[in-house]
Amino acid sequence: HPVQPIILRAYALYTLAKALSTAKRAVTDAVAKDIIRYSRNALSDKALAVQRAACEVRLPPDEHCIPL
Repeated sequence: HPVQPIILRAYALYTLAKALSTAKRAVTDAVAKDIIRYSRNALSDKALAVQRAACEVRLPPDEHCIPL
């Protein structure tokens, strides 16, 4: 698969963070697990903009207790 541009990856994470702040109760456990996995992978991205955007993605800890 082709590598996506840095700005696209960063803004996708910012959009996800904004969506989670609005609809955090609608996230199922399976989706929460996928979000955590994707965010964790983005933290090791070479682009600092993507790493910074991954730090913005947060799930409420009391609703989704998935061990890291």
